[in-house]
Amino acid sequence: MRPYIRFIETVILCAMATGCQSSKDVEKTREPVPIVLTKAQCQVRDMVNGFSVNAFKGLAEERQKGEDLVFSPLSLSTALTMAAEGANGETLEQFASVLGWGNADKSDVSGYYKAMCRGLKEVDPSVHFDSSNSMWIQNNYPVQSAFKSTLSDYYLADVFEKDFSSSATVNDINKWVSDKTAGLIDKMVESLSENDKVLLINALVFKGGWTFEAEKAGEDVFGGENGNVKKEYFNVTTEVSYAETEDFLLFSMPYGNESYYMGVVLPSEGKSVNDIAASLSVEKLNFSDVREADIHFPMFTSSWRSENKHIISVLEKMGLTLPFSASADFSGIHDGLMITDIIQEAKIDVTDKGTVFAAATEVNYGDGAPLPPEKVTINVNRPFVYFIRENTSRTLLLMGIQSK
Repeated sequence: MRPYIRFIETVILCAMATGCQSSKDVEKTREPVPIVLTKAQCQVRDMVNGFSVNAFKGLAEERQKGEDLVFSPLSLSTALTMAAEGANGETLEQFASVLGWGNADKSDVSGYYKAMCRGLKEVDPSVHFDSSNSMWIQNNYPVQSAFKSTLSDYYLADVFEKDFSSSATVNDINKWVSDKTAGLIDKMVESLSENDKVLLINALVFKGGWTFEAEKAGEDVFGGENGNVKKEYFNVTTEVSYAETEDFLLFSMPYGNESYYMGVVLPSEGKSVNDIAASLSVEKLNFSDVREADIHFPMFTSSWRSENKHIISVLEKMGLTLPFSASADFSGIHDGLMITDIIQEAKIDVTDKGTVFAAATEVNYGDGAPLPPEKVTINVNRPFVYFIRENTSRTLLLMGIQSK
């Protein structure tokens, strides 16, 4: 059996339902600290966002009716990019093609992720964001020093060498994950096998609250894909970024100083979330106007976990096949490695105070309609697509479908 390297990527994005800063607490005058990217890094950003939407569309296509989808494209692209840092030859070319780097220099790709690791922490002083990476190596397993240096220099990764046959190592890994995710993910690894040689872990933490003060509205009917259900709602009147087409309306609900926001894509009557997801593009997630809006929004909790090489299947359809085969070339890490599975688990909790989002990804190496009225009324009473984005860099952190 070939040895393999396991990637574990843990992402926690949470604006806690209690203890969040409200609009009274946030100094609205605080300006964002823009994430400054070079022209080449902006091109990488745009291509990675394209990959993010395409991966989401692939997962949405395989979604069962009535199933929620909560997916972190930033988590997946970061994990795959860390893997690609150790790839060579045709394997690297496939990563570049599917992730959308094109002819970008590898240093521009690494530089983009380094800028994001740092920039997402600083863009909003009223929101807590942190990104942590680590690499865990089986004692005496020879990993290329250049690969370790790249992860340390560009991904700010801690490097540990441990005895993978010891249960203490599993405890150490889980403690690291728990510490970096404020205890929200405390048991990421159940065990390690003799074929596990390297683990890469990424952890993201985001804590913030809505810019507005919402009012709880009690229960109302939500027309889910499998029938009507009762959900708790909140109401708010606020300015939103807005766009409307014949197929959907799009609006934003910002956090903190408005560097981060949740975008909501509400299908028009007669359109389904599958119709909308299938036609999505990065360009369609852009707003065209600002409107004052009366919003009636459901509070919801959803979770999703990919199983049975679900994500690998989507990536293979997108053209990424070599990393998961015996022909994989990860000689930049160590000869003979391949990715055996990618698992992402995610959960989101949205209330009148803010949002809690948690996701964990384990990668086993082994036009437009006429302008609406001046003020709009938005009743989110049916399935919708949503996403969380950082505004100054236009980076997609999360995409989801709420179906029930």
